[in-house]
Parts: sequence; C-alpha cells; structure tokens
Amino acid sequence: MKKKYLLLLCICLLISGCASKNKIQNNSKDIVDRYNMYNITYEQAITELDNMLADANTDEKRSIIEDGRNEIDELKVSKDSFEKAEKAFDDEKYADAISAYSEVIEKDSNYDIAQDKLDESKNDYLKAVYEQADIYLESNKYDKAIELYNNAKEIVDSDELDKKISEAEAAQQTYLDNQIAEMEKTAEQYVEDKDYINALKEYKSLYEITEDEKYDVKIDGVKDAMVDYAIENAEALLSEGKYDEAKSALSQAKYNVPDDERISDEEDRIEYFRPVSINELDSLYGEAYSEPTYLFQTEGSWYLYPWESGDIDNLGRSGFSGAACGDPDLKTKNQYGNTYAFLEYMIDGQYDSLQGEFALSQDTKNTDLSARLYIYIVMMCLFILRKL
Repeated sequence: MKKKYLLLLCICLLISGCASKNKIQNNSKDIVDRYNMYNITYEQAITELDNMLADANTDEKRSIIEDGRNEIDELKVSKDSFEKAEKAFDDEKYADAISAYSEVIEKDSNYDIAQDKLDESKNDYLKAVYEQADIYLESNKYDKAIELYNNAKEIVDSDELDKKISEAEAAQQTYLDNQIAEMEKTAEQYVEDKDYINALKEYKSLYEITEDEKYDVKIDGVKDAMVDYAIENAEALLSEGKYDEAKSALSQAKYNVPDDERISDEEDRIEYFRPVSINELDSLYGEAYSEPTYLFQTEGSWYLYPWESGDIDNLGRSGFSGAACGDPDLKTKNQYGNTYAFLEYMIDGQYDSLQGEFALSQDTKNTDLSARLYIYIVMMCLFILRKL
C-alpha cells in the first residue's frame, strides 16, 4: 500500500513539475510575442522576465527565462535597425537603408516589410548610382564612373552592375586609344614643324599614360633632333657674325638636353670665333702675359705690366686697356722685368679697319728708349690700345 502511495506521489510531482515548466515556457514566449508585436516595451518585457526569474526554483526554469531574455535582446537590436532603416529610407539615404534593413532578423515582426523595403532601397540606390555614373561617362570621366560602380557592388551584389563595369571599361579603353592616336598625330606634326619643345611634352605625356617604352625612344629621338636643329641655327647665325644670337639659339636645347656634349662643343666654337672687344684686352693680356711667346719683342731694357683703370697716358688721359711699357729705371708700377709679351684676339673678318692708340704712360713719358708696335695678319700684338 505504501509503495502505491509513493508511486502516485511521484507521478503527481512529475505532472506538477511538467505543468510548471510548460507554464514558464508559455509565459516567456508570451512576453516575447507581446514585445515583438509592440504590445509592450522592451523595459516592460525585461521587467516581467526578471520577476519570473526571481520566482524560478530550478536551473531548468531559470534557463528557459534566460533564453526568453536573450530573444528579447535580439529582437531589440533588430527593431532598432528597422527604425534606423526607415529613417534612412525617408531621407533617401538608400545605402544606409540597405545596410540597416539587412540587419532585421526573420523572427522580427517587421521582417517581411523590411525585405520589401530592402528591395525597394536597392532599386532606388542603383538608380541614383546609374544617373551619377551617366554624368561621369558623358564627361569622359570613366575612372570616376567605374569607381562608383565598384563601390555600389560592395553594397548591392548585382549582375547589372557587373555589366555596367565591363561596358565602362571598354568605353574607357576606346577613348584612351583614340586619345593616344590623336596625341601621337599631334606629336608627329610638332616634329615635322620642328617644334621640338611641344613634341617632347606630347611624348612625355604619352609615356606617363601608357608606360610604353617606345615613347621613351621617341623622346630620345626628339632630343637628338632638337640638338641638331639648334646647332644648325647656331651655325647659320655664326656665319653672319651674330655671336650672341648663335649662343642663344642653343639655350632651349641646352635646357632640355643639358648633358649633350655637342651643345658644349658648339658653344666653345662660337666663343672661339667671337671677336674680342677692345675693353677686353686687360683680361686677355693677363692670360697672354702668364704664358708669353716671342711674337713681340721690345727694344732696349723696357719692362711690361698690365694697364690699370686708374693709370693715365702721357697726355694725362685715362680709360685705356692693354699693357703698359716703361723704363726699368722708373719702376713705379711693379717688379715685372720681362721684355716680351703678346696680346691675341680673333677678328674673324668682321672689321674693315682697326683703330687704336699707342702711347706711353705718364710715368715713363720722358724716357729716351724706343718702343714698337707689331700687327700680324693672324694675330695682333700691342702694348696699349685706347677703347674705340
């Protein structure tokens, strides 16, 4: 009899425990459903679950209540995303709306609406992207259009976007090919017109765009042609005796091809043929005096020294250039005792006559010694010349 009583008691306890567990499950689900349908607030739902948790007397019951609370928290995150998505959609911020609608979970009562709004947001977003991309494409700004499409693909996975990207890349290549062909034509015309500066600019731009080494070769060819043309012009001007103009004719080529030895050689050639001005004799004398030759020989025991700016001649005049000769007994200028010197400058056939003055210095005007001036066909050697 006792055994039957104990068994009946166990059965009753088991039935009572199951009923209590089911009740907690049902109550927890009811709270979740009411929150999901906006019948109660999040705070109210959490409060009701906390009250149930306080009365739970087994771990199993507490676990059921904790599951309900976790579900409430998931729904809150989802519903917050839905509200954020709705606001973004109303503000026509479709990229933000797409991101937020995508976070609405299937358990959320807003899920079906969110899915419809998600599709609508994607369509509106892509429409805006295509309209902006068309503006870029019409302005030949293919890079910007392609960048816009690629950014859109990170938000909306669309086969149509893939097609748009392929079309834009093909259009960009066609445009680039046409642009390159036109630039090549322009560069060739510049070369034909001997406008080497602009030809260089075009070929350098082509190299930057394509990184094709053939344009590097073109650049070298233009530089060579530029140097040849500059030397040709310099030679023409040199033949006319226009020495400054001849040197200036090399300036552009020298700037663009600074290390070309042909330009340096041509500059030296121009300077070699340039006639020396009378007022340059001081410097020439100094050079000649340092390495004298026996082209000029004074008589007696004269000595030579450079004429200085403050010196005056036997008539009291100043402003001479050249060399002064003096009596060794009146060495007031310096200690030089050489009895020879020469001064050389190129005439290059540019003069029909030569004028100058041969005079004694004020310090030696009373000397009894004699001095001579020799002028040679290929070289002029003199003591003193007055500036013309």
